Amino acid sequence: MALRSLSRHVARRLGAVAVGMSILIASHAVRADPFTVRDVAVDVTAASAAAAREEAVAEAQKEALRRLVARLSGSTAGADRLDASRLVQGLEVQEERTSAVRYVARLAVRFSPPAVRQALTQASVPFAEAESRPVLVLPVAIRGDDTVLWDVRTPWREAWEQAPLNDQLVPVLVPFGDLADVADVTTAQAAAVDPAALSVIARRYGAGSVAVAALPLNPDGTPPAGATTVTVTRVRVGDTEPSEPYTVPVPDGPDTLNLAVRAVTERFDDDWRAETIVAPGVEASLLLTTNFADVREWVEMRRRIAGVPLVSRANILSLTRTAAELELHYRGDTDRLRSALAQRRLQLDPRAGGAWTLSLAGAGP
Repeated sequence: MALRSLSRHVARRLGAVAVGMSILIASHAVRADPFTVRDVAVDVTAASAAAAREEAVAEAQKEALRRLVARLSGSTAGADRLDASRLVQGLEVQEERTSAVRYVARLAVRFSPPAVRQALTQASVPFAEAESRPVLVLPVAIRGDDTVLWDVRTPWREAWEQAPLNDQLVPVLVPFGDLADVADVTTAQAAAVDPAALSVIARRYGAGSVAVAALPLNPDGTPPAGATTVTVTRVRVGDTEPSEPYTVPVPDGPDTLNLAVRAVTERFDDDWRAETIVAPGVEASLLLTTNFADVREWVEMRRRIAGVPLVSRANILSLTRTAAELELHYRGDTDRLRSALAQRRLQLDPRAGGAWTLSLAGAGP
């Protein structure tokens, strides 16, 4: 039931795609790709349709790169110094219209992660290297004395279900709301931000954390007039205590609920950048020990370490059947390193005397 409902959830998020194709894609599309920029609009007129398309593609690549740099660094500064055409890995036409001299389209541009990281480093642009694990959002509506999550499909929940959650640095998932979800987390547990219950549903969706996003609504489900804020409380998988709740102000506008969704997802990205962004060229090293049960665990640990962009290399200083001593070379500080390792389910802990230990923290992605 869980896997089927998750596939249906993701397939719906993919939008206008052939039914057979969406089923194939669903099992692979759980997390967004931070190096793909979608919905780049172009409208170019030239001497011919071919010339218009060529000019439009070049324009789309530059605009997509500006958006990508802003996504990774929080600013477009430095984007114009990069050659977008050298960093593009692929192009997808979402929709297009052509005439004899005009090309109108929406394009998705996929960039090469290693090439982008290298280009940003050479341009001295600070950026968030590590990709975040998904956040599972529980849209809780507060209507007077009532707290609503699964009971009815509130406008707040619908806003999250219909949002184009594919252009964030931090991938966002919204639960389908089926019997498996209700069995994992009750409305009362979500309102109380119960870490144990939230960890259960997060693991089933492959998320690294859960965010309870509570929004006050009028009795008819509409947002209240005037200033609106969303109260967000997050729990990382396995934590015994939730984070301190924080409020996200919603900008004024004609579509309050969609603006609220956007404001919360932008806060996720801002928090992730603040946690992981590092200045290019700043490299440090760390000596650590690790213990493992067998060769398979050791191989799995090396695989996960290799998947951490912050780590430039890992030197093996000593190795036995059940333990190893490593020297990690990485960019940033130890807090950012620990966060990046945690995204690959590797736990880095300090020990007395300045020693560090690294251990597996569950099944890998």
